[in-house]
Amino acid sequence: MTIKQYAELLEYIFKNNGWSVETFYENSAEKHRRCFKYVDTAFDSRDGKVFKITFRNGTTEGKTFRVETEADIEKIYAWLDTTLVKD
Repeated sequence: MTIKQYAELLEYIFKNNGWSVETFYENSAEKHRRCFKYVDTAFDSRDGKVFKITFRNGTTEGKTFRVETEADIEKIYAWLDTTLVKD
């Protein structure tokens, strides 16, 4: 994942899965989306790529994704878009 792709992902998370005062209630209570306080990243300075991302809610446990291909990036977005309440 390039730095640009990572920045786009962070903007998407802030808007759609963020824990901020402006978005948390709408994202969690109304849309039933996953919300995160922290996003941890492993960045390889040799090639300028992000290769691992972990989403956390304030604990040390979280969901980790290995990012090596475009399909991996798509899996992250699909997981972020999953609603937590089934109709």
